Amino acid sequence: MSTEPNLILAVDLGTQHVGTALAYGTTGVSLPAKTYPRAKQQAERAIVQLVNSRKITTVVVGNPCNELGQETEFSQQARNFCRRLAQRVDADVVLHDEHLTTEEARERLNSVSPRDKVRDKGLLDAVSASIILESYLESSTTNND
Repeated sequence: MSTEPNLILAVDLGTQHVGTALAYGTTGVSLPAKTYPRAKQQAERAIVQLVNSRKITTVVVGNPCNELGQETEFSQQARNFCRRLAQRVDADVVLHDEHLTTEEARERLNSVSPRDKVRDKGLLDAVSASIILESYLESSTTNND
């Protein structure tokens, strides 16, 4: 019987970068992690390696739904990413609504440094992934009550 807590990875698929965040399932605390370039499947390869080497148990991929909770044209890209990832890792791969996470990430970053606009798109994607993970952990806790 394993005593290690579940390690969960969240993924925010940006147009040019893929942001990630990590959390131990029992803590509910999500931390932005690394950002990878999306070109030439660099991010996908790096995430597969990360999941397999760190023994991540769940990968949460942001699903870019609209304000009504309906899937968008980018949702199919997220679904395809999930399908490919699930074939390459020994972890649960799930989609989770990421509606407005980029806007919330921008607000959080601007509150830390209000004089400067957020220019680091990679950091923005990693913070977005962290927000996706926070939402996933909160919904998982709510569903288990």
